[in-house]
Amino acid sequence: MLRGSGFAFHKLARQLRYRRLAERLFGFFSLLTPFFMGTVVGAIASGRVPVGNAAGDAVTSWLNGVSVLTGALFVATGAYLSAVFLISDAHRAGDPDLERYFSARALIAALAAGAIALAGILVYRADARFIYDGLTSEGLPLVIVSAACGLGVLALLWRGQRRGARPLAVGAVVAVIWGWGVAQYPYLLPQTLTIKDGAGPSGTLTAVLVVFGVAVVVVLPALGFLYTLAQRSALEGETQAPQPGRPGR
Repeated sequence: MLRGSGFAFHKLARQLRYRRLAERLFGFFSLLTPFFMGTVVGAIASGRVPVGNAAGDAVTSWLNGVSVLTGALFVATGAYLSAVFLISDAHRAGDPDLERYFSARALIAALAAGAIALAGILVYRADARFIYDGLTSEGLPLVIVSAACGLGVLALLWRGQRRGARPLAVGAVVAVIWGWGVAQYPYLLPQTLTIKDGAGPSGTLTAVLVVFGVAVVVVLPALGFLYTLAQRSALEGETQAPQPGRPGR
């Protein structure tokens, strides 16, 4: 909530000190949001979330090596994806300095995420063995795909190229999340609660599936159209940076 309000008040604030305060709020809570989401994932992976949340420890469930490392990985991954996407936005805006700035940040974030992931191998092997075994067996092909996509992004950024970086970056993240799902299957809570046992009544699941299907048909095309317009600077009030040999709009 504070992250969202920081973004909103930054647009509305008239005085510089209030704009800076809003920026700091937005930045600080933009770090906390993925970090604590990662600690929850780590708590589940390490088996510290039992069936019935009240049975778990309110502090040690998330304050442990697996949770802290996973939270840090979520922060680094978020920074990496954001920087990669902003490279193309800076290019489209005709700002080469900003493009180089985000390229450097993307490289730093990618290296940080890679280092955290390598450290996670040892941490997960010691304290989240079920997920570790899944990632090194059934989920291993997807982990390899994720690593290959990540290396591809690094190679492109190192050579100063941006074309293809976005899909490769998204592919790296999607592949590792998919691999995690394969590693944890068939459990919601590893070795404690299966997906089948934790599922709701069939009538509820059917209703949710129908609503989800309608939302996909109605919402996704609209979002795709909006994204396309934004990428082409075709929305009201936007201008596209002049290209060499072409007059600006």
